[in-house]
Amino acid sequence: MIEEGLAQVQRAPKMDDSDMRDLSYAHVREGRPEEARKILAILLDRVGSKRVSPTDIAGVYAVLEETDNAIEWLERAYDERSGHLPAVNSDFVFDKVRNDSRFRAIMEKAGITSSNSRTL
Repeated sequence: MIEEGLAQVQRAPKMDDSDMRDLSYAHVREGRPEEARKILAILLDRVGSKRVSPTDIAGVYAVLEETDNAIEWLERAYDERSGHLPAVNSDFVFDKVRNDSRFRAIMEKAGITSSNSRTL
């Protein structure tokens, strides 16, 4: 099913940044982290030319299990007052970094309670 889903998403004429982030998750799950890194490169390239949510970049780093980079981009999301930050607390792509004390500190600092977070 994942292969079929990947094919459908990749055919989409205009993929938004969140879709790209989710696609990177599927690639990692399928054992193709190099494809997720290509998506990350595209998102990072977009930072200078268009508005990219730092939470989407953090999400790709999170699925690649690059916790330090994910936390750095979540800090950036906090600094920029990203409206996407509250959703991060329950977003599946952050499952691998959710228990990091820095993740919890960002959520606390942003006033996002743990009562609506996912548990592992």
